[in-house]
Amino acid sequence: RCLSDWSSDVCSSDLGLIPAPVLTAPQPAPVLSNLKESARVWRAGNSLARISSRSRAKAPAVGTTFSFDLNEAASVTFAFSEPAGGRLVGRTCAPPSRTNARRRACVRTITAGTLTFPAHSTVNTVRFDGLISKRVRLRPGSYTLRVSASTAAGRAAEQAVRFTIAKG
Repeated sequence: RCLSDWSSDVCSSDLGLIPAPVLTAPQPAPVLSNLKESARVWRAGNSLARISSRSRAKAPAVGTTFSFDLNEAASVTFAFSEPAGGRLVGRTCAPPSRTNARRRACVRTITAGTLTFPAHSTVNTVRFDGLISKRVRLRPGSYTLRVSASTAAGRAAEQAVRFTIAKG
């Protein structure tokens, strides 16, 4: 049972008076839009990913530039995944092995690596040559990039693009 007056809301219980719960509207998720890449097919290079506020007018022969818009500052994660062969075991697409070699073939998705960095509101550009870290490089093949932006309140938005790293 709650009592209300101009100064505060108070609820009563068998233990005495307790403050009424404060209801707050949930914070909206950040708006992540216009995810693009300067080149859909490109060659791997030797530079780590880096974010900048300037976009390049010309598509690079080595690497690509991903760009996206945010309506507010957020933590952004790039998750790179690639398709891989597998064998259907029950309802799961498992890695191929001797024991499941005769089962039906399927395609599974493997996360090749992730990058996380702070992004600002408005347009963000990320130059990417295929290096996830100093030791991890994406090899030639087809990939899906999932970009997710999350705020301190835990709200998130996501978009994806596909690209191919060509040999040599």
